[in-house]
Amino acid sequence: MDRSLIQKTLNNFGNIYESGIELFEILDYPLKNNTFSKNEYDLEEFLDIVGIKNTSLTKEEKKYIEKVSLLFAFSEGDEEKDNFVKYESEQKIIAGYIFLSVKLKDQEYSKIKIVNISKKINRLLNSPAFIIFKYNEKITLTITDRRINKIDHDKDVIEKTTLIKDINLKEPHAAHIRILEDLNFKDLDANSKDFNDFHKKWKAKLSVRELNKEFYKELSNWFFSSVDKVKFPSPDEAKNADKITADPEKVRENNTQNLIRFLTRIIFVWFLKEKGLIDKKIFDEKYIYENILVKDTEVNNSTYYKAILQNLFFATLNTEMNRDKPNNRNFISSFQNKSSYYGVHNKYRYLRFVKDKNPNLIIDLFDDIPFLNGGLFECLDEVGNNRHHEKRIDMFSDNPKNEGKLIFPDELLFSNENKKEKNSIKGLFNILNKYKFTLEENTPVEEDIALDPELLGRIFENLLASYNPETRDTARKATGSYYTPREIVHYMVDSSIKEYLKTNLDFITEDRLEELFDYNKYEHKFEKKQVEEIVKAIYDIKILDPACGSGAFPMGVLNRLVFLLEKLDPENYIWKEIKMEEIKKEQKDFEERHNELNYIFNLNKNDANYARKLFLIENSIYGVDIQPIAAQISKLRFFISLIIEQKVNKEDKNFGLLTLPNLETKFVTANTLLKIEKPKTLQLGQDEYKKIEEELKIIRNKYFEAKTKSTKDKYKMLDKEKREQLKAALDKIGFNSEISQKIAAWNPYEHNNVAEFFDSEFMFGIKDGFDIVIGNPPYGNLLSKNNKIELKKYYKYFTTSDISSPFLERAVELTKNNGTLSFIITYAISFNKKFSRNRYQLNKTFNLVKLATFDRDKCRIFESMSQSVSILECFKKNFNNSSCNVFMTSKMFRDTPDINNIKYQKVDNYLLPFIKNFNSEHRLPKIGEKENKLILNKLLNFNKKNISKIISNDYDEYIWIRTSGNYWYNAWNKKPYNSSEIKKLYVDPVYKNFIILLMNSSLFYFWFRIYGDGRHMNSDILNFFPVPSKDTVLKYHQIINSLNLFFMEELFSNFDINRNRFITSKVKKSIDLIDLFICKFIYDLEYNEIYHILNYDKNIRGGIKINIQAFNKSNNKMTMSENDIIKFILNEIS
Repeated sequence: MDRSLIQKTLNNFGNIYESGIELFEILDYPLKNNTFSKNEYDLEEFLDIVGIKNTSLTKEEKKYIEKVSLLFAFSEGDEEKDNFVKYESEQKIIAGYIFLSVKLKDQEYSKIKIVNISKKINRLLNSPAFIIFKYNEKITLTITDRRINKIDHDKDVIEKTTLIKDINLKEPHAAHIRILEDLNFKDLDANSKDFNDFHKKWKAKLSVRELNKEFYKELSNWFFSSVDKVKFPSPDEAKNADKITADPEKVRENNTQNLIRFLTRIIFVWFLKEKGLIDKKIFDEKYIYENILVKDTEVNNSTYYKAILQNLFFATLNTEMNRDKPNNRNFISSFQNKSSYYGVHNKYRYLRFVKDKNPNLIIDLFDDIPFLNGGLFECLDEVGNNRHHEKRIDMFSDNPKNEGKLIFPDELLFSNENKKEKNSIKGLFNILNKYKFTLEENTPVEEDIALDPELLGRIFENLLASYNPETRDTARKATGSYYTPREIVHYMVDSSIKEYLKTNLDFITEDRLEELFDYNKYEHKFEKKQVEEIVKAIYDIKILDPACGSGAFPMGVLNRLVFLLEKLDPENYIWKEIKMEEIKKEQKDFEERHNELNYIFNLNKNDANYARKLFLIENSIYGVDIQPIAAQISKLRFFISLIIEQKVNKEDKNFGLLTLPNLETKFVTANTLLKIEKPKTLQLGQDEYKKIEEELKIIRNKYFEAKTKSTKDKYKMLDKEKREQLKAALDKIGFNSEISQKIAAWNPYEHNNVAEFFDSEFMFGIKDGFDIVIGNPPYGNLLSKNNKIELKKYYKYFTTSDISSPFLERAVELTKNNGTLSFIITYAISFNKKFSRNRYQLNKTFNLVKLATFDRDKCRIFESMSQSVSILECFKKNFNNSSCNVFMTSKMFRDTPDINNIKYQKVDNYLLPFIKNFNSEHRLPKIGEKENKLILNKLLNFNKKNISKIISNDYDEYIWIRTSGNYWYNAWNKKPYNSSEIKKLYVDPVYKNFIILLMNSSLFYFWFRIYGDGRHMNSDILNFFPVPSKDTVLKYHQIINSLNLFFMEELFSNFDINRNRFITSKVKKSIDLIDLFICKFIYDLEYNEIYHILNYDKNIRGGIKINIQAFNKSNNKMTMSENDIIKFILNEIS
């Protein structure tokens, strides 16, 4: 369709009824006979006609709503369109859509404010509402998912709200026009009378997931193409300033890392542009080269990157505004020889690229951009008097000699894609301009169809993987798969915080907790004193992600805690009082800090969430990562989260924006696994050490709040002095001199250095551990022989080369007594014997351990999972109560479950081999369902005799087995084909045909799914399967032999010779016959248990295929006699 018509309609959007109708006419919606006769009401009139006076709209929300206009409706059947009011439960409910326009008071609205109003209007109506909100020369469109309750409409569940937010009516973004175009009714190919079809197709068009994939595909193509076209200073620069390494692999890795860093900065800037803090003309090539710069003056065509972007990053966003500090933003005074500004990176450079060498062109261009602080835009070059000791990373240098060491061609930013040229790519700015960005992170219940800051994590986790040799190839093909999905983060965060509150507050009940966490409930039932205790508990919480990556879990924690505070303490009275009491106790600089606190909590200056977020970040949330860029991205997301809550006022200092906090001491770059060895007993002098440690903590808290470069430099120097004093104090109390030097040498302000150790006491001032340790640490065989030798010094439960093993042990140590540990971890924790010691530690350390496991093939937590994973949750760390501890597991999920309703079962008495003590080497069963436990119990108690007693190389008879499987396991009476996976198994002749049947059965598959990895036929799992006595086998030898003969013929007749494999799914009916016999006559399973086995992994193996009266599910027992079942089986195979 013609996009210009959409733009024209938006430009002329006036009266909410007429313009709303016109917009949907343009989008080809069938309005004939569907529009409402009366169409505009004030709120009271609207509430009167829907028959509800006690709406959940707050007084403030009611003041926002000026007019409500009814546009048109779709409904199933032939109900009158005017019949849109909310019905009583005994009346028929219309399933359809109502289209409304709502005029709001002209002001800016956060996403949550619009979502809350949208949901509350939806609750008034009998059908879901598509609402156009108009305000402040913008419109926002909302669609709310609604699960209809046909019996009681008041119990309809209002679910996720999808928004197209802040469509600018005068200058609509191209992305918004494209989204509206996608909602064209004809393109939807939907039936307006079919609610479900219409809703489904609408939601498919409004998919943030697909939008993210599209964006990531474009950005990653740009990235992988650009990495060979850019050049950054060499990693060897510090050793020899005049040489650049010739190692192509090192060069590419260095380029990759620096290009990712650039992307973090520029996308952050794009979010600032969205906030209106940076003028879009700065990114307009035509404007810049017509008015500011001379094109191609830089020999490598990198003029724009150097003269605009580097000056923007390092000398603008990192420097106070001239209006607040006159002549602060200006050019370095010398171009050739060293000047007094050499090494000072907050001065403009590259005047030689500016038209007429006029400095005011650059100064004026950036004049209205506020100072942000925060460290993200600090230049990482380390320069001094000795050039041979310089370390260049950003190469912010005006010296022409350095031009060849930094190359970033303009074409990478501005070029248009030429589809006729094979390797042509679109310039980065053209890609970014194609999409709409939003500063507000989406949640599971509200989703703006725009790119939100979570996207940063999704992009950069994957790009970071692109220069890791273990993941490089996969990363090129992936779509953001290394990033932990929001739904998983949300579940793990909620579960951990709930447990923290239950543990620390006796009055918290499960019901009240669920109401408190419910997005759709706006009230809580706690008393005032209880609310104060909950808010204080939130203020006191300490949370660590020991492998924070790009900040998925820290951000998830922040957003959830803010939500709770908003519900509990909407005016921030309690939150402010807690902070005020804290600064009173500190006494120092009270007046200054009191005034600053009042400004932070001033709702005319900042939204209420600013104070909530700021002090949660300062007080509660910590992260560690071994990759400097990952830690940087975590900080970046927190910065965006704070910026969105501040109100811009161009009359105030720095436009009313408080500078960003310094997060260097909240997110550190370190090797989490390496510890420092502390003396077992400390000598005299501890008081001095503790005093210095406390002073260092205060200095770092002051640095967190520092607003200017000079203040930051002051506290950096004080930090250095105090660390030197700390070394002397540590030496005095018995620390090894090398260790105390390592501690004192750790400098949190060096952005690109990785600490050789992690210690929460010295780095964060936290000695007793964290209330919650949460994250998605690395897993896989990543440890070299030398790594293992080094880690053995520190870890006693670690017995495998999988890095997740020491990470898990480390996480347990970092968890506070009564605290919670929640990890995404390799699924090997659920079965592998080499993780026995880890499981033993968990079992003896926590009151409750829950483990849910997800298969990589059909149930992907991550879109490109290369191995299955588990979610591990450990509650109430308690070393003194191991006799009462409980370990529970889920089944191994083959398809995606409702993450909030996973079933668990205790594993007591079900370890393999049949032991009760986790201390011995064992396999853990993945149980989950009650039926699994009942069947397992029968098998484990069936007979002391097991397969190990009937297999031996001493026998002459043998069968053939495949030692690996996935959806099927097979055994044969003859060699099926040549493969290293096909092995001989020598068996007792009496059992030969029985074992063949057993190993092809669903019961055997069940056993291996419970105890194994779902792929390999481990010998110990095989050996422990119980078998009947010889007498029982001989008793049924006739039917065993007949079934075996029949099944072998069936199986071999379904061999795919081209792919060298059996198509076992085609003989599932025959397998059912085997299971019917084995389960009933050998293992004596009940009706429900047999039914469960035949249907086990139904979505994978196809469910029951036999047609037998015995399996009439309405009955709860066998309806056929044993003789009839035998006859049925024999008849089927005859």
